[in-house]
Amino acid sequence: MPDISPTNKWVAVAPSDSVELLPYTDKAMMTAGLYIGTGGGDVACVDQSDDVTVFTGVPAGTTLRVAVRRVNVSGTSAASIVALYWV
Repeated sequence: MPDISPTNKWVAVAPSDSVELLPYTDKAMMTAGLYIGTGGGDVACVDQSDDVTVFTGVPAGTTLRVAVRRVNVSGTSAASIVALYWV
């Protein structure tokens, strides 16, 4: 069963096709989720294997329970994204 504990660190996301959300060294630096703020839209997420998945039509106010290392600017139209972490 996945851990559904509250997160305790939040970081505003600046989508980038090359810059990791946090200095990526291992799985411990992966997000616990992404909060999608204003506008909603598509979110292009990069996982620990460097695979890209685009979540399409994500409504504003949604929390995606995904472990990602980066949110690409290419393919992302959602705004005010916040990365959620357990530290």
